[in-house]
Amino acid sequence: MHTGTKEKTRVDSPRAQRMRLAQEVTRLRETKGLSQLELAQEAGFKSRYAVQALESGELKPNLGHVLQIVEALGIDQDTEEWREFHRVARAAARKGWWDERGYKQMGDRQRAWADLELGASLRSYEHTLVPGLLQTEQYYRDLNVRVGEEADEKFDPEVGVAGRLERQRQFQQGDGTLSVVIEEIALQHLFVARATMQAQLEHLAEVADTDRIQIRVIPTRVEVELRGVRAPRVAFTVFSRPSAKDPDIVLLEGIDEDNIHVEPERVRTYVRLYERLADAALPPKDSAAYLARLAGELNPGRQNP
Repeated sequence: MHTGTKEKTRVDSPRAQRMRLAQEVTRLRETKGLSQLELAQEAGFKSRYAVQALESGELKPNLGHVLQIVEALGIDQDTEEWREFHRVARAAARKGWWDERGYKQMGDRQRAWADLELGASLRSYEHTLVPGLLQTEQYYRDLNVRVGEEADEKFDPEVGVAGRLERQRQFQQGDGTLSVVIEEIALQHLFVARATMQAQLEHLAEVADTDRIQIRVIPTRVEVELRGVRAPRVAFTVFSRPSAKDPDIVLLEGIDEDNIHVEPERVRTYVRLYERLADAALPPKDSAAYLARLAGELNPGRQNP
């Protein structure tokens, strides 16, 4: 909980700022009718690589290269637009807490999530597991520590636990919101011990209808009116930020790797899909009651029929 009236320092996701930078440079370049090579040459580079890398949004930018490109696009240093580009470029190049030595083995996928979550509000759809920001420590341990991530040699289970807890702490200290639609079947699967799942469901019931967290459970037999969007194939999350200039980002979860997209129309499709699913789900208050009832049914002493 934050107290006092002191203004909080702005928190930016480096990856989100790289994507914003990529979009704005691409837009300005295309407005001027320049190819990547032509812009690179205007900026004093021998190849188009510096522009291509910047517009991909994948790599941490070189601040000097960004400013050369911005000036080649005709933006003067004495303008507010130039200063904003400078701020965004610095934020895009910044290291996050997940880059610290103690967290580097938390898993590459979890590091990517930690980056995107920073300063964001999230809308998530989940059909198999409890979303990471809502997982109890024991639930995460049962899923990951005993099994490990065989495909990721850089993963250390205990560092993974520490990373998960730090992600949750970062969210709690921020201003973002978390809205979740979760399939009923995801709450019935016992991928973890019964006692672990009972405690997890109790936690979800406690936070399902709070100021910053809203959980909606979608029953298995409910009719979903899709209205022009396709039914979901994978779990997904939409990350949004307060500034209208920061692009919304959608992450599609895969078995081995996640896919991240920033194309406006594609993101809008998943926003509409989330809204359709949320409309079909139980309201947060009813979802909280359902979660509490389901937790009560998972008495660890009860034997399977």
